[in-house]
Amino acid sequence: VDRLVFAKRFELPRMLRVIKAEAPSQPDLDSFMERVVERTEAILGARLELIRDRAQVLSLVHSLPSLRSARAPVSAGADLLMPVFSDVEVLGVVRLPPKPTGEEYDAEDLKFLAAVGEQVAVTANQFRLRHERQESEYALDIQQGLLPREVPQIAGFTIAGSWQPARTVGGDYYD
Repeated sequence: VDRLVFAKRFELPRMLRVIKAEAPSQPDLDSFMERVVERTEAILGARLELIRDRAQVLSLVHSLPSLRSARAPVSAGADLLMPVFSDVEVLGVVRLPPKPTGEEYDAEDLKFLAAVGEQVAVTANQFRLRHERQESEYALDIQQGLLPREVPQIAGFTIAGSWQPARTVGGDYYD
């Protein structure tokens, strides 16, 4: 009976689990956000938007300083805004416009939006780390391509060389 009468109470956590499970299979943050928007629109009754444009984000944070530390949706006129953090910096803002029906969002909706904002932040950080790792691997390939393939052999001398970066890529080079 509870599932029928209080369907949203069961649907919101299920949808959050689906969103979380789909995150690793998405190629980038834009694709992930498309899935989030698709998954949440019917439940919330409005279409989420992720604001990532740096100038827009800074403008929002400047006009609503509470976004710098908010862990729950912040009212901005008729919209609800949920900051997306990367460590301590606001990386973006999830915007939820009013419902077209004019209905108010309830406490469960707000809790769900906060959880979606956290999941977007986690996923955005995972994409950032994946991108940095790919860049490091690309830089390592380039750096290894610059190293000599053969050690010169000179009569009467033993010549050897070794190169090991401190991390993935190093600043040292020899030829």
